[in-house]
Amino acid sequence: MNSVNVGIETCACLIFTDNVRISSKLQDFASAIRRYKLDAKGRPVKEQDDEADAFRYAVYSSVYDRLIDFSLKPKLAEAQEG
Repeated sequence: MNSVNVGIETCACLIFTDNVRISSKLQDFASAIRRYKLDAKGRPVKEQDDEADAFRYAVYSSVYDRLIDFSLKPKLAEAQEG
């Protein structure tokens, strides 16, 4: 698993566990997140993905240590190595 996939899983985990909430005022952003898809090989489909990519980058690269529950870090680190 590469860092992009780990970043996608990290963002999904944060959203689905209500650790990140998307304001109802950000409908365009929420729609962009829902449109984010993976192809049959598990790679992101590069269509209309700018908002989702920016979100993934911000979460995973910039504020990783402050947002991720410490119990998830070993699993995410293991996924990066594999």
